[in-house]
Amino acid sequence: MTYPTQLLPSVEHIKALLPPSLADMAVFVYDTIDSTNTQARRHLQQGISAPHLVVAHQQTDGRGRLGRSFHSPQGSGLYMTLVFDSSAPLERLTSVTPVAAVATAEAISQVCGKEVSVKWVNDLYLEGKKVCGILTEAVTFAGGHHIMVGIGINITTRDFPKGLRNPAGAVLGDNDPPVDQSRLCACIVQRFMESVSPEKAANCLASYRKRLCFTGERVICTRHFPADSEPLPPDSMEGIVMGVDEDYGLILALDNGTAEVLRGGEISIKPKL
Repeated sequence: MTYPTQLLPSVEHIKALLPPSLADMAVFVYDTIDSTNTQARRHLQQGISAPHLVVAHQQTDGRGRLGRSFHSPQGSGLYMTLVFDSSAPLERLTSVTPVAAVATAEAISQVCGKEVSVKWVNDLYLEGKKVCGILTEAVTFAGGHHIMVGIGINITTRDFPKGLRNPAGAVLGDNDPPVDQSRLCACIVQRFMESVSPEKAANCLASYRKRLCFTGERVICTRHFPADSEPLPPDSMEGIVMGVDEDYGLILALDNGTAEVLRGGEISIKPKL
């Protein structure tokens, strides 16, 4: 591991950086676990109340959407899951992932000095490469839902295997100084908890639209995007990205002159021949 140990997340440092309104939030930092989302689920089964935060220096089984793995080597990234409760129906919680994307992007700007864009709906990109993925999961209980927002950020790819380092992106370049990961973590948590309230919805939507990448570009869309070696499934479509609506649905202009609003799925830039 090449990342400075003193700049890795710690319980004491994170809690010291959280605002007074979040002073009672429980924070758990692990050196190595399978997945912060999986550990958060265990916490809930053990009766640990929300809100609470789970952070790891390394994940051995990091997960992304559609069951994809998320490479999470020791010290190379910030791997965290924020757990909170909501009494709202699940269909009214579709903004949680976009809010997390905006909060994370703004925190990266503040702490790391880098401006990242949002690839609909849950990935952050820098210079054309993915640097962050977000996985939101829900656990139902009698009074509502436990919401687990997993965020994985590639801070650096210096310790990535050769085959992964080239396609993977990172917030920091090889010549950038390391950042305090506790500070980045606390900033994300604060911004998310402040923005997830309904009264902040308009501000978050405006920021999301401003950071949305591929606007005006031709993309391929599908509800289940395949691996590079697999053919496109029959539900794929092409169109021009026009933006997102008020519920963060992707507005796609089709070649027949109609507009399609996607509520879920994947997009990929259309290769130029």
